[in-house]
Amino acid sequence: MDSSPRPRHTTARLRRAVVAALVIGTFVSVAVAVAGPAPTQAQAPDPGELSNEVIRTDGVEGVVVSQANPKITAHVWDIEFVGNTAYVAGQFLRVIRATTDWARIDQPFLAAFDASTGQWEADFRPVLDGPVWALDQADGMLLAGGEFTTVNGEARAGVVGLDPLTGATDGRFTGSVERRFSDKKAVVRDLHVDGDRLYVVGNFSHAAGGGTSMAAAKAVRFDTATGAPDSAWTPVIAGRSAWAVDTSVDGSRVFLGGEFSYVNGVADTDLFAAVDATAGALIPGFDNGFNVNRHRAWPLGGVIYDLAVAGDKVFLAGAEHFWESRSVSDGSSISLVLQYQGRWFNDTQVAELEGGKVYIGCHCLRHRGYANHDIDPVTDEITGTLTSGMAGGDGVWATAMAPDGCLWMGGDLRGTRTLYGAPVDGTMRWVGRFARFCPPGGPPAPPQTDHVLVDAGSTWDVSTATDWPAGWTEPGFDARAAGWTPAQAEFGYGDGDEATAIDDAGRPGAVVARAGFDVSDPGRFQHLKLDMQVDDGATVWINGAIAAAHNMNDGEVGPTTLAASGVWGRAETQWHTFRLDPSLLVDGRNVIAVTVHQGTTGSRDLGFDLALTGSTDRVISFDPTPAVTLAAPPPAVTVLRAVDDEYRYLVGTSAPPADWTDPAHDDGAWTAGSGVLGFGEDGIVTTEAAPGATTYYFRARFDAPADAVAGAALVELTRDDGVVVYLNGAEIGRDTMPDGPIDFETRATRFLWGAAESDPVRFTIPAGSLRQAGNVLAVEVHQAHPDSRDLRLGVEIRSNP
Repeated sequence: MDSSPRPRHTTARLRRAVVAALVIGTFVSVAVAVAGPAPTQAQAPDPGELSNEVIRTDGVEGVVVSQANPKITAHVWDIEFVGNTAYVAGQFLRVIRATTDWARIDQPFLAAFDASTGQWEADFRPVLDGPVWALDQADGMLLAGGEFTTVNGEARAGVVGLDPLTGATDGRFTGSVERRFSDKKAVVRDLHVDGDRLYVVGNFSHAAGGGTSMAAAKAVRFDTATGAPDSAWTPVIAGRSAWAVDTSVDGSRVFLGGEFSYVNGVADTDLFAAVDATAGALIPGFDNGFNVNRHRAWPLGGVIYDLAVAGDKVFLAGAEHFWESRSVSDGSSISLVLQYQGRWFNDTQVAELEGGKVYIGCHCLRHRGYANHDIDPVTDEITGTLTSGMAGGDGVWATAMAPDGCLWMGGDLRGTRTLYGAPVDGTMRWVGRFARFCPPGGPPAPPQTDHVLVDAGSTWDVSTATDWPAGWTEPGFDARAAGWTPAQAEFGYGDGDEATAIDDAGRPGAVVARAGFDVSDPGRFQHLKLDMQVDDGATVWINGAIAAAHNMNDGEVGPTTLAASGVWGRAETQWHTFRLDPSLLVDGRNVIAVTVHQGTTGSRDLGFDLALTGSTDRVISFDPTPAVTLAAPPPAVTVLRAVDDEYRYLVGTSAPPADWTDPAHDDGAWTAGSGVLGFGEDGIVTTEAAPGATTYYFRARFDAPADAVAGAALVELTRDDGVVVYLNGAEIGRDTMPDGPIDFETRATRFLWGAAESDPVRFTIPAGSLRQAGNVLAVEVHQAHPDSRDLRLGVEIRSNP
């Protein structure tokens, strides 16, 4: 480290100030105008801006005395909003639930609060071993910098990336800092994200991350995605700590503030300097250094606590006891305001650009109160001052604007005389070290967090078919063209309270349904909330991906799959809630598809309704993805031979030719007729008027396309009484017939009557058994009783059964 004497500013530079008095609230400010107009007093508060009433929130308490700030015990040092959540950092020890039960919960150094209600977010529970001085955000991470060495039980020195929902360590960011050759810990004072770069300042000597390590003299730049330090940017800050960092609007200049002696070994760069964003070199011609009279309380006569760039100006806040605006281009001082109140000096400690204004926070009645100026960054005029009769020690150290337009200020703030909703009687009422100020009229209504995508009672396209077509869960499937029926939910059958009663002829088969909905900017949702009412079980698919399942077993689901159990009574109308990953959605048209299943084959009722909502509320996790897949749809079925096609048949009053089952057999002399064949029953097309024989022989010729030849096929037939079936001369099955050899006098083993006469029996044709041309199916039908007066045979052959 360079040990040369601290450079001093010339007295000529200090003589440029012209002093004027300015009275604001209960304190006096001395304004020094340099190359610009002096600030003027505004009527405060502006009723069109923020009310002086404090909106109560939960808060924090307790404080650890830190190595870096042994004399400053402000509880809150930074506030950062990610979405509708306020992250509060500092040296506090506990959270106080002031909006509910006043419980005190150990949550040191970093906590989260709902920006609308002010309530503590109990899901966010990081564990750090030291204070957090600074916050920022990048790549979906909350970035924290401070005086810690471990985070969530891992070694993470000075800077860390966190999951903003849970506080878990984000492994993508690997950056850290260290302070070699010292018995003190490394300290990060400020963070600033500019694009994919994270600027870090404090008191440290080295930085590491992404597998690399480098010397870093109180300032370093990390890659936000990996945490790797940038070896190209290496300003050298000498002396004490750097406290603040910000960049110009175009990102080309980096402004540094603190209580350091000089930058890059150059005189007149104490406490404030500007370097380029390329290598960290000082900007040629820029007026660096301190513009305020030195004070014996500080080793260098003062300190710059914070910086804020607003257009072509950079605003400085610090001790002793001022705020100043300077030109971004050359560093010249535009406005310099020195503050005092009798013998009590008034440091400014935070400068923050929020909503087009620069907010300057201070401890403007030391150990008795505080104030926060809002300043027009164009004119440097103070357009309002929030005081609220606040009591505090070290005043304001953090300022941030919430999405609803309320300003949050934190530090060492313990009470207010103007609490919203409380009597105006001068009583000092509790404030939990940070305060919330909103526009007049009270806290804004909470933002709309739920956006209905599919409402309960919506209209669905429903199918009760026993086969499910390919792609039916995908957005591109046309359900109406496929013959699906519109039905308003609750749809179902059997209970009598359905909005749409659907055909239950397919029971116990599953019912399937689809509904479309449009979404713009699905990335704004933190989660999807799905509510389902189902009797008995269901699976839900969004854009073809499984999303949720209720009362279903793992594995494949298809038209005949049963639910895990039956449902009855009140359970039939109960709603079940699931929290889903919003990445299931696409920008534009989306489709939600469902399968609804019976719990038992004997069930005679079914019902379903659903609501889907996109929510911007935080969730700690999503419901797990069900281990469910759709059964592959059956291949397209081709009818190779229809029931009503022509047959050749022979009445078996004697033994048939030995080769009667072979394709080569000449059956030209056999009688021809169309199915169904037989006598004595309804539905017979061709009647054989020769009852009395025991056996009847039938032959059917058919061809098969190439794709059917490669696969299996199915023979489905109705018969009365017994049958033996052959394909191309080889037996493929028999039904109601004895085993072993048979002849024209062999009787069937069972007499069929009633419904059994038309119940189908099925035989599989093994893959590879078919020919493309000249197939012959041969069937012999046997009577069970010599006095039988009916006979039946109807045959259909299908490929891809």
